[in-house]
Amino acid sequence: MADIGEEPRFLASGNGSVNSTLDEAAFAPRPGFKRVHVILGDEDDQESPQVYWAKDPPNITWDAQSHGADFVMFYLEGSQKVGDTWFSAGDVRVVKAGTVYGPITAGPEGSTVLLVFASANYKPKFESGDDETGSPYHDHVRDAD
Repeated sequence: MADIGEEPRFLASGNGSVNSTLDEAAFAPRPGFKRVHVILGDEDDQESPQVYWAKDPPNITWDAQSHGADFVMFYLEGSQKVGDTWFSAGDVRVVKAGTVYGPITAGPEGSTVLLVFASANYKPKFESGDDETGSPYHDHVRDAD
């Protein structure tokens, strides 16, 4: 249905209207993980909101992090522990830019979330001082022990 192209994979409304399915648009940045990235506007516009549908496998843990843009996270399936608080399907988190949160652990059934970032300044900064551009993003996730 959609022509997504090569990595990095995303759909951008600035490129015209697109109809797709999650399966067609999804990419797997690492085995067991699925992502769909949508840009609401032009891909080169730093003010364009960014949307991610993200599915993580069970029991993985992401390092604590922050983002340069405000965002909202909608929990669609499964569960996720953020710091000491559990979130599950139907929950919503609204986070101010610069807020450090985590670590984040997917529940025993994994987690599926929808993230909406206010701008293209969404890339994570990890508590270790590394960010997505300074080190591979998936170096900041650990499989279940």
